[in-house]
Amino acid sequence: MSDFTLLICATIVQNIRIVEFLLTNGADVNAATIIDTRTPLPKESIYQFYKSYLYIPANSTALSFAHYSNSKKIIEMLKKYGAVELTNEK
Repeated sequence: MSDFTLLICATIVQNIRIVEFLLTNGADVNAATIIDTRTPLPKESIYQFYKSYLYIPANSTALSFAHYSNSKKIIEMLKKYGAVELTNEK
């Protein structure tokens, strides 16, 4: 389950290095869409997370998703590979 979560996060932050790192370390290819990190997650993605027993609030961005998934490793890896703190505030 964590590989699925990480790969979704990687596609959301649109960083090919994260995707390559995950794929070479056995992650499953389950992410169907790539979106801009500044936009809210689409409803379909929220549903996929829900099916994976992960809580995702509406209007979440990539890094806030990592925080809500309660995985420090996800947060550290996303930051290491170039993710930035993003909020929905304007």
